[in-house]
Amino acid sequence: MKIFVIDDDMISRMALIDVIESMGTDGFQLVEFESGDAAWAALQGKDIPPAMVCCDVRMPGISGIDLLRNIRGFARTQEIPFVLISSANDADTIKSAASLGVTGFIVKPFAHDDAIPRMTKALSLARNKAMESPTQTIARLKLTQDRYLTYLNGLRSQIKSLAEECNQSDAGEALVKVKQKCDALKSACTTLGLWRSSQLIEFAKKEAQDVNTVLDLFSEITQHIHYQTMSTGK
Repeated sequence: MKIFVIDDDMISRMALIDVIESMGTDGFQLVEFESGDAAWAALQGKDIPPAMVCCDVRMPGISGIDLLRNIRGFARTQEIPFVLISSANDADTIKSAASLGVTGFIVKPFAHDDAIPRMTKALSLARNKAMESPTQTIARLKLTQDRYLTYLNGLRSQIKSLAEECNQSDAGEALVKVKQKCDALKSACTTLGLWRSSQLIEFAKKEAQDVNTVLDLFSEITQHIHYQTMSTGK
């Protein structure tokens, strides 16, 4: 899962990345942008949308508040957790951010230990939006842990098989095959509490235009399955 880190100040961007990486980023990939304009272009593109955005408030071009507003008004990004980072700690900025559903607010220059609790909350929310905990899924489906792992392995095998078909087929034919199986895969992901995986399957069905994007999507879903498997302690 991608985390967008957006700040025109390279040092501030590096400092925030150091904070995030110090917390452990298993399953997350950090993607840097020097401007809100570049990040917004990526969000509007055909790539897989990120799981979370961390953005400076004051930048040339699109500001952090403007980017937050754009994201909340754009169907496939409106639920993304969003953390604002700024040297401005004024009431108007905080009020605007709160009205737009900001997830967290970090004032810079920030101390590492002060930033950790806020980032922990945001990362936790990003994970919760991405997937249900194995314990909750097992309870909801009334499964044993071993049976739950069998379900996950079955889904992993389906994704692997479909990825192999994509690699062995003509690009156009591969996309047709993927889209034919999207509804079944989405249902499986939803059943297993893999919310983001389900959204990615829907993304593939409606918007994916090349095989590489589909393969990236499958890779992320496989990471979700791996994370859930590891979270069971087996």
